[in-house]
Amino acid sequence: MKVEKIIATILVILSTLTACTHLGEGNDFKTMNKERKTVEDSILIGKMDFAQKVIDEKLKTAKDSDSYYLWLSTKNRENFYLSDAKAMEEVNIRICRYLAKNGKNTESRKWVEAEYYMAKSVFFITFLWAPDSALEYNTKALKKIDAIEGTEDHKLLTLLNRGYILRTMGRYDESADMYYTAQLYSDSINANPNNLVAIKLGVASVYNTMRDLENAKVWWKEVEKNLPKMSEKDKFIYYNDHGNYHYFSEEYEEAKKNFEQAVALTKGKVGKEWDYYTALGNLAEIYIILGQNDAAENALNKVETFGKKVNHPTILYYVDSERIKLELQRGNNAKAMEIYRNSENEKEVDITQQLIRMKALKELFEKTGHYKDAYFIQDRIEHIDDSINSANIKMRMSANILRYRHDKRLLQQQQEIESKELTAIIGWTFAVIAALAAGLIVMIVITRIRRQKINVLTMRQQLRSLKMEAVRNRINPHFIFNALNHEMLCQLKGKEVDFTPLITLLRRGLEQADKSVTTLADELKFIDFYVKVEGQKMGGKLMYEKKIDADVDINSIKIPAMTIQIFVENAIKHGLQPIAKVREPQLTVLAKRKDNGVRISVLDNGEGITAEAFNTKSTGIRTIRQTIQLFNDRNSRLMTFGTENRTDGCSGVDAWIFIPDNYKFDI
Repeated sequence: MKVEKIIATILVILSTLTACTHLGEGNDFKTMNKERKTVEDSILIGKMDFAQKVIDEKLKTAKDSDSYYLWLSTKNRENFYLSDAKAMEEVNIRICRYLAKNGKNTESRKWVEAEYYMAKSVFFITFLWAPDSALEYNTKALKKIDAIEGTEDHKLLTLLNRGYILRTMGRYDESADMYYTAQLYSDSINANPNNLVAIKLGVASVYNTMRDLENAKVWWKEVEKNLPKMSEKDKFIYYNDHGNYHYFSEEYEEAKKNFEQAVALTKGKVGKEWDYYTALGNLAEIYIILGQNDAAENALNKVETFGKKVNHPTILYYVDSERIKLELQRGNNAKAMEIYRNSENEKEVDITQQLIRMKALKELFEKTGHYKDAYFIQDRIEHIDDSINSANIKMRMSANILRYRHDKRLLQQQQEIESKELTAIIGWTFAVIAALAAGLIVMIVITRIRRQKINVLTMRQQLRSLKMEAVRNRINPHFIFNALNHEMLCQLKGKEVDFTPLITLLRRGLEQADKSVTTLADELKFIDFYVKVEGQKMGGKLMYEKKIDADVDINSIKIPAMTIQIFVENAIKHGLQPIAKVREPQLTVLAKRKDNGVRISVLDNGEGITAEAFNTKSTGIRTIRQTIQLFNDRNSRLMTFGTENRTDGCSGVDAWIFIPDNYKFDI
């Protein structure tokens, strides 16, 4: 189960505690905001009685004005903390009507609009689980906040909210990038260090989701340092998501301890129902894994009761999946089959929940003799796992590239600050300590150079590691199984079999795994074997040719490793396989000189799609784009690439890359 209310902490996090001993009674706008800040801090630490009393008093005296609706926005934060979706929606409607009737462009009116957009964004992601709408309102909130002075805390809050929304949309690299952006912004405004807790929690959870457990472990250790000072809400997020980390790492006893802590923190507390049953559902799965069946059944009964109470299909679907696993473990195969047949419709849940169900059904079908159904379920599981793993690896590479850029920007900021400070010191003391200042400058320069070298080396290691993972994922067991299965079927039919292309493909893939840059010659050799294996799977129908101009020296031309291979993979998968039964699939690789460089194209004769759609949907293309951007940082003439429908009178797609002469492939 997912933590659908993780954003609660983000919503009420604000930078600094206001040192107010009482609430002022004046109408001054800044004074009112300080008063609201004190109330919001009270909501954050759970002092609801105090917050409710002050809000009710202010709503009575403010009347129908901007001040009234700003206090109503504060009331909405209270509604959110108490998980009162109905009350929150009613307040949003009232504020919306007020803004529609009153179109003044005053500073206070801008504040009302900004907080309305923030509240709508959180409402959509938390209660309606509509991330697209949440992102739209988040964008409006950021735009409005940028036009108002004194909204630094609100901007940081909105950036954190955006990081969570992007994570729920599966855009994990962008989510990590947003958290890094929030960290840079927090440093730039000298925000309260406690804000770093929400940022670290966000980054750790993103790495959890991408299954980058090595990086996740580093961030969880960082978060753990702040555990004694965390609010109860942050502690819940820590224990629940840290439990997920141990679950993904198959450290089930540790996962159990963390989920039990999360349950204990929220049990019986007002406004904590969603958190409590989320953690309890996670704990139920751990009980099943550890064979603690009675404890698992007790937990699932409670979660199911809550799911029916709030009429939430995902919760009920999850409970049924876990009950199937529980009954199978008890040996009650008939009961497990009955639960499956009476279960919720999978169309209403996300792919993660469907995977949990499919893995339970595979075991069920195997134990009940439905081997054909088990086979088809296994095939779906492998296909989805392959897609998820491939996307995660590419997004992890993208996230690391983005983190490198943020580190680079942070280093530049630090260098600028250090440079200004150093200039001031030299201006005051140059006549007295000129020699010492010169030595200090040398030491700083050396330190910066070393730091930059360390960052570069670290990035190169990460690129090599992710490149190897990308190759391993691309030539994965499912791919090998399909290729071997094809050859075995051919052998059973009395046809000749040839494993040479597959073996050579695997060997060359491993040889190229640790390279970020390769020659065009080596890339084409790899593609030759890759196309041969794919061609065998397509029944030998695939027509493949290379057209290399005489003035193109493929042995000296360098390209980012796997770039052309990604073009070829996309061409076969999206362009040629769908038409194989209709007409002869044709794949062509062209290389020719153009504009003091070399243009390499991969052409297919498929149906063709728009370049916009291709670039938007293909994670492989996104990886190419980000890798090229990284290399382009060191070159005046830029490497470019694109995807477009063919313009030579044929149907299909033209995927191309242009490498200028004398291009430097270094980071």
